[in-house]
Amino acid sequence: MLCITGIEKGLTALKARLADNRPAPLQEIRLDALGKLPTSSGFFPCDPARIIATCRRAKDGGLFKGPEEERISRLESACSLGVGWVDVEADLADCFAEKIRKSAERYHTKLLRSIHLGSDVGSTEIQGAFTLLRGIPGDAIKIVIPTNDVADLAYFFKAPKDRPAVMVGTGQAGLLTRALHSRLGSAWTYIAASRETSPFPHMPDVDQAALLGLPLKPKSRIYVLLGNSSIVNSPGLTVYNHLFRQHGIDACYLAAVTDRLEDAFQVLCKLGLNGASVTIPFKPAAVHLADELDRDARNSGVVNTLYKMNDIWRGGNTDMNAVRTMAERLGGKAGHRAMILGTGGFARAGAWALADLGMSVTLLSRTFCEEPGPWEDCVPIKSLSDSPFHLILNATPVGGAAGKKSPVPEKVSLQGKVVLDGVLSPQNTALVRHAAASGARVGTGIELWAEQGSAQCRLLDMIKTSPKELLQLACTVGGITPPPDNRRSRRSQPLHP
Repeated sequence: MLCITGIEKGLTALKARLADNRPAPLQEIRLDALGKLPTSSGFFPCDPARIIATCRRAKDGGLFKGPEEERISRLESACSLGVGWVDVEADLADCFAEKIRKSAERYHTKLLRSIHLGSDVGSTEIQGAFTLLRGIPGDAIKIVIPTNDVADLAYFFKAPKDRPAVMVGTGQAGLLTRALHSRLGSAWTYIAASRETSPFPHMPDVDQAALLGLPLKPKSRIYVLLGNSSIVNSPGLTVYNHLFRQHGIDACYLAAVTDRLEDAFQVLCKLGLNGASVTIPFKPAAVHLADELDRDARNSGVVNTLYKMNDIWRGGNTDMNAVRTMAERLGGKAGHRAMILGTGGFARAGAWALADLGMSVTLLSRTFCEEPGPWEDCVPIKSLSDSPFHLILNATPVGGAAGKKSPVPEKVSLQGKVVLDGVLSPQNTALVRHAAASGARVGTGIELWAEQGSAQCRLLDMIKTSPKELLQLACTVGGITPPPDNRRSRRSQPLHP
């Protein structure tokens, strides 16, 4: 169940929001933001019994700065207007808690007792909050916990369940507590009426909730992108959910930010995970999450896809397919020499893919790679200036940020070469621009993403889609700049080292 909220400072704006969202099961009004208060139940353009009124203290992230007596008076006034709930803190002084209790009883308003924990809390403080909530009078309880890692969702499994409980996470992983609230045992969750009136960062608004298909059903399929904080900018979070809604598929694709891969995966499995994309920095480590590995994952020792087959978690690698396909499409073939920047998971997958095509592969890195693989050598990056090659693959994140230089020095000629840049950036990277201007045949990060994404969708049983469709959607709804169109006239020309 969704409760729509917003911080409106005037009654006109509040009334408009309540009217616009009249069908919502619940709506919250923030009395701490309002200058003047409603004076009669006739003010509400919706059923007052479906309204939650709160007046949040500054220390709980609210806007109220007056005396406590005035704050309690505002909440009592809300009770007199017939609202269904008032949200009051669990640590409220006994004298004020008794006043609210009497008003709520008189006007048949339910009490929601809440705790909002700050950003610097740990497990001890969270357990203490649970203990306080278990012993406090009220019709329901609410706890808000900083949630910057998906693994932190494990706390919510230990929350009191003796009455309806509302559990919300703030921070980078907080969206999952809202999207998956019912699976965490939460009676409802909060979304913003609009981005402009959202009380918290990372809170989805009505439009985002619609894109995600919220509220989810018990049998809705859940897919995630597992990685560090950089994943929140992935085009897949928009593109895949757009496809689900367009085709009427009961599924949702979410960012799962974590630094604790195994703990996060266990939590997600408990919440009914159907499959996962895996990205930086977890592709090599994800091998250990799978019960079985497919051919490409086994050969490369790298997993970017976790999918179920006969209730067994399998690990796959669709990066290899993407690199093979793009390299061949742009003229790469057996006997060519390939240089790969980096030694991480994508670099290793790329090395196996290019070796499959019969290319000789060299890794370039700041540190020597001691692991065995299909590469002939691992040499310092500076060696690129003196090494002939037909194809170069950038398998590092270097050059993705706006204004950053290309990882390939300008003195290195790219004319007549194949250049694959694995950086997934909203804009064409410095390397892509340099390569296109030099007359190279260029494969961009978004093209590689679309190739591997189409194959990944098949493994995950998400949706049937082509690389072309994914690329078009990434550019139209995902905010990605289209790749440079400079390849057609040069594709017939032979590559040269």
